[in-house]
Amino acid sequence: MLRLACDADVHGDIIRGLRRQIPHIDIARVQDHLPSGASDPEVLAWTATEA
Repeated sequence: MLRLACDADVHGDIIRGLRRQIPHIDIARVQDHLPSGASDPEVLAWTATEA
């Protein structure tokens, strides 16, 4: 299964809409796992370990 990650720039309405249309979708919100203001390299490193 494809696992998706989204950062704080993805509006919550988009995530809710995706989950409503595709209930089994696996979306990880970066802001739930990393501190606010995490750099792009930190986000990419986190996503690499979560795959």
